[in-house]
Amino acid sequence: MPPKRSLVAHAAAIANDHSSAHVALKRLPRSRMLWTDVDALPAGRGSAEARKVLDACSFVVGEGGNSGWADRYGGGGIGSNGGSGRSVVLGEYSVKGVGPTPLIGTDAPLSHSSGGAFLEEAIREAIQSRFLRGLLPHGAVPVVAIIDTGIDHVWDVNGREVPERRVLIVRPFTLRPAHFQRAYQYRPAGYAEKRADIDRVLHNFTLFSERYGATDLRDQLIKCYVRWAEQIAFALVHDIALGTSPSNVSLAGEILDFGAVSTLPYTANYFISPGVCIGQDFAKLLRSLEDVSLSAEAFDGALYRNFHDLVERKAIAGYENRLVAEIVARAGVDGGRDPIDDARKNEVLDGYVRYLDQANRLRADLLPGQYCVDAEPVAGLDTLWTSRRPACLDRLASTLKGFPRRHDAAGATTRSWIGTREAIREEIMQYVANSASLSDLDAVIASFATDRLAERSACNGGGAVPRPHQKEG
Repeated sequence: MPPKRSLVAHAAAIANDHSSAHVALKRLPRSRMLWTDVDALPAGRGSAEARKVLDACSFVVGEGGNSGWADRYGGGGIGSNGGSGRSVVLGEYSVKGVGPTPLIGTDAPLSHSSGGAFLEEAIREAIQSRFLRGLLPHGAVPVVAIIDTGIDHVWDVNGREVPERRVLIVRPFTLRPAHFQRAYQYRPAGYAEKRADIDRVLHNFTLFSERYGATDLRDQLIKCYVRWAEQIAFALVHDIALGTSPSNVSLAGEILDFGAVSTLPYTANYFISPGVCIGQDFAKLLRSLEDVSLSAEAFDGALYRNFHDLVERKAIAGYENRLVAEIVARAGVDGGRDPIDDARKNEVLDGYVRYLDQANRLRADLLPGQYCVDAEPVAGLDTLWTSRRPACLDRLASTLKGFPRRHDAAGATTRSWIGTREAIREEIMQYVANSASLSDLDAVIASFATDRLAERSACNGGGAVPRPHQKEG
């Protein structure tokens, strides 16, 4: 009997008129490979595979006799679009930046409807992909390559033309919970597209149940939500903004699309985009679960009976258990080999929530000066065993004193840090402006994704808590 096909190796299956929208493409005459992640390519086939990727993915929207598929999906976080607004499936890859697809909503702003991907964005995605793959408990989908299109997009900035180089961001195509959710806010040009979105969800359940087995699909969806919950919990304890939604989590629980990702200087109620704060990730998970459960039960009421309640319990348990595990790890104590009993787990969670309640009084933003600051930053878990520990951590410290200390622990010194989203953006833009050949791009990406993590871990035991951006008035 042949082995079962992986649920994440499904690009050919999604390329159909129900699951996706057809996109006419033309080949780029002057494309060139800017960067490849050799660790994400098949072992021993680096340069040959890179040439294959360049040949297979060097296309943009246009009449040229070629075609690709823009996958339809729903859920929160996609605005008025009906799925991929600037990505197409080509072979086994998803290629971002090809241009506007038919799935862009009619009221999408220009910044979200140009269809392009740009060099600074691509470098930042490559950095975050490598960083999170080595850090998160369930990893991240790799950015495989960055391809130069040879095309500049010209922006109108206050009446001044500003060119920006367009690139293609290549990654493996992955199935996501959003593929099983309606795009309720989709605003297409005609009702036929709305009907296509309605039909697509049932079609995907039927298609992938037949392709992989109905029970296996259900079990993979369960695993996805539990792993997604664990990713969110890990990020919360380690001060990382993920900004997840059902369209940027794979069915394997990996994170993809890294536009909202940022490491954070201190714990606070961060706004990662206008009106969206860091603490909303788990609420988005629960809303996604509600949508998927409704569609799943409509597809097969017997197989998905009580699916919502079962998965919600599992996701909450996974979230709480991962919170406790990461709090214990950052505190430098040992939880022991056996699972922590419920009473002690609840004490740890209670102590941590007291700390979060105080820390989240500070409203901060990843974009400087957008929100008023009405509180000081609270010193974090790094200070748990020091004289600088704030009173809001006393309950947690008291609970964790009952855990054995690790002999190799020097306090909470393992928090990850590569810089906030805007700091990375600014540094990349400076690099691009001063590096015409980009010949050392691989070293630059590696320095962000690995070297800075090591540097931060080495020096994270002390120092003043940085002050947030403050708004005048």
